[in-house]
Amino acid sequence: MPVDVYTVVGWLGVGYSALVNHMRHTLRIISASRGTDLLKVTPKEIKHGVLGSIRTENLKNIPKYGNSRTGSAGGWKALL
Repeated sequence: MPVDVYTVVGWLGVGYSALVNHMRHTLRIISASRGTDLLKVTPKEIKHGVLGSIRTENLKNIPKYGNSRTGSAGGWKALL
């Protein structure tokens, strides 16, 4: 089930297609046809199927801290 793969993606912190391709080509735990079927469903479609709709009014922007040009870790210090 795509939702099961998506759950593992969230737990591991990897991309959906990256995990599907890894399971297919490297680990060989799913068939080529199963991998193709899983890749036909996008993460957005999976979320929509679970939530019923994707709503953004409750999402909050988190301000960016530090200087991305210099790679400053000031933001992490501020958040910790």
